[in-house]
Amino acid sequence: MQKVITYENGLKLIVESLPSHSVAAGIFVNAGSKNETAKNNGISHFLEHMIFKGTDKLNAFEIATEFEGMGAGINAFTSKDCTCYHFKALTDVAEKCFDTLSHIFFDSIFDKTELDREKGVVIEEIGMVKDNPEDVCYENLAKSLYDGPLARSIIGTTDHINSFDKSFLVDYINEFYHAKNIVVAFAGDITLAKADEYIQKYFLKKLKPTKKSTVLVPNKFAPSDSIQIHDYEQSNLMLAYPSIELNHALTATQSLLSVILGGGMGSRLFQSIRERQGLAYSVYAHPSVHIDVGSFNICVNYTATNTQKVIKSIKDEIELLLDKGVSEEEFNRARAQLKASMVFAQESTQTQMMAFGKLMLLCDEVYDMKKRLLEIEKVSIAGLIEFAKKMFEKKPALAYLGRQPDVLPKW
Repeated sequence: MQKVITYENGLKLIVESLPSHSVAAGIFVNAGSKNETAKNNGISHFLEHMIFKGTDKLNAFEIATEFEGMGAGINAFTSKDCTCYHFKALTDVAEKCFDTLSHIFFDSIFDKTELDREKGVVIEEIGMVKDNPEDVCYENLAKSLYDGPLARSIIGTTDHINSFDKSFLVDYINEFYHAKNIVVAFAGDITLAKADEYIQKYFLKKLKPTKKSTVLVPNKFAPSDSIQIHDYEQSNLMLAYPSIELNHALTATQSLLSVILGGGMGSRLFQSIRERQGLAYSVYAHPSVHIDVGSFNICVNYTATNTQKVIKSIKDEIELLLDKGVSEEEFNRARAQLKASMVFAQESTQTQMMAFGKLMLLCDEVYDMKKRLLEIEKVSIAGLIEFAKKMFEKKPALAYLGRQPDVLPKW
């Protein structure tokens, strides 16, 4: 069970001590694309890049080799909800790794030469995303589902990136990188006392004081269709039904529905669209959840000429579920699959650190495996069907990206 310290300035430390020879650690900041404006969209992700580009003591190459020389893995990511800087290292170098990570987190200088060079890197990344049909379709889906910050991309646009200078980064840090907006998480061969020692020694004194939280622009559902014709070999069709937010009481119910419809090789959509009809190679369903809103997504990758058959197959499977329900055998199989995936994830120190660090940051809650498993056990077939009926009666957002089909997709 994780242990938590909340410091006087609002910073939270969460630690899970595990039998291991390594330590995974992450600095989670409650700042993602949801916090951005139309003017600075992409700043969270760009700042994540620039944190690794040099301090008054280490240049970008020295930062990379500092961690590699200790055999440690260092990385970061930006999502719509948060930014995380993290490493995994052997126990005997964990303190040095946290010292260095804290140093670059607080003392990056945002040198203009490095900043201009990194703009080119991120613009190349934007081009890479545009060449990935699935990524583009996901971005189009968000724009089709939401009216609000979640409709914006994480990476921003070329014009946004070119407009950023050091003042943009410093202003964003001053607004969001303060004590109450940060959680530090550890998992592995480390005690709460040792982690607290690291925080006291390398992190706490450098933190900006807690300030009043910025009021975020709310996200509203506004489902619409996005049709983008492009000469890709394969087409992508994605649906997003307005659903529940992060940590909702019905999270386990939605997760089980996802497994039954599109969570594996035995799922209904996979068996119908791929195995019985041979219409697609990739077909799956999954929830996408955020602080205030969430969606239930269905995604298929296929040949454009099969568009109407794919849409009909999805509709048929949803109608069959709502009309005939779920058998006890199918329900139990999905429950076993979901529980096993959760338990397997607990075997990775990095996965655990990520899961409970993010939950503490966004929901101020300690991750409780026993509670989650009990919630899955409590879901009934009747409850699952009731949830599905309420969700599937709503209009979904639709995004299509691919060659011109015989008939444009419409739900």
